[in-house]
Amino acid sequence: MSAVAVRAVVAAARLGWGLALLAVRPVAFWGAVVLPLVYLPALYGVGAVGYRPLLLELLALHVASILLGHGHSPFWTRS
Repeated sequence: MSAVAVRAVVAAARLGWGLALLAVRPVAFWGAVVLPLVYLPALYGVGAVGYRPLLLELLALHVASILLGHGHSPFWTRS
C-alpha cells in the first residue's frame, strides 16, 4: 500500500469516528445525567444476590456514558 492510500484510509477512519461520536455523544451525555436516577431502585434490591451484577452493569454503563459524553455541550451553553 502506498503512503497516499494509507493517508486516505486514516482520513476516512477519522471522519467515520468523528461522525459516530457526533451521533453518540449527546445520548451518552444525557445518559450520564439521568442514569444515577436508576441507582436508587437498583440499590434498594442490592440485598438480593441477583441484583449485584445489575448494579455493576449500571456502574460500567455510567462510566462509559461519562467518557463518551464528556465533550458534549448542550445548545444553551454554546456561544
